[in-house]
Amino acid sequence: MISKRAFAFFRQRDWSGMIFELLIVALGVLLGIQASNWNDDRLRHARQDEVLAQLGAELDQTIAEADQRIAFSVRMVDEIGVVIGAAETGQLNPEDDAKFRSGLNLLDSWWKPAWRLGTIDELVSRGELDLIPDATLRAGLIAYRDTVGVIRGDIEMMVGDIYQHMPTVVRHVRFDPTSAVLEAKTEADMLDAKLFEVSANPAELHADPDVPSALGAIRRDQVYALGNQITIREEAVRLRELLKAVQ
Repeated sequence: MISKRAFAFFRQRDWSGMIFELLIVALGVLLGIQASNWNDDRLRHARQDEVLAQLGAELDQTIAEADQRIAFSVRMVDEIGVVIGAAETGQLNPEDDAKFRSGLNLLDSWWKPAWRLGTIDELVSRGELDLIPDATLRAGLIAYRDTVGVIRGDIEMMVGDIYQHMPTVVRHVRFDPTSAVLEAKTEADMLDAKLFEVSANPAELHADPDVPSALGAIRRDQVYALGNQITIREEAVRLRELLKAVQ
């Protein structure tokens, strides 16, 4: 319709009418482009808000889980230390009996560090890293993801080393089934579950010269795992503070 009117203006040499008609067409095109841009910006900002909220929730969950796992790992390392002391001396202070038994039970227990990477993995796979507006935060999240990758490799070596030394100790340990019913609600409940009464004779452990070194190696692995938990938590806290500044 508009092109026909413009042609009619041209035949009538109504230049002002033709210019006015063309201006209307151009204005319509510009308004259409602007409306599309506004809509794209609105969708992008909504997506950005969603991404930042997801990152915040994941970092908060990482920190909370890390706190639990660090506390448990500290306890576990302490109890394994009691087992080592008993194996080195062949004696056990009666007051340490509970720690001794628990330490025996937890020798090969481990938790992978608390990390939540779903959102950053999604952003990388979809090429949407630019949705994170702060360059420092963006680089920090990528570095955090790389650190987690390194720690995953460390875990495989740590677990393999623990399992390599466990037979040396386990041959001196007795596991008597209990009648307990497992009602675990958390990972800590599962690790604390008394499905077996675990016991060992400190003098017997002491008599085997390979036991103290095996226990020492296991404890070193668990201390290293604890360090990984702390590293993950500290980095998550730092990134959470950076994120708060851009939200």
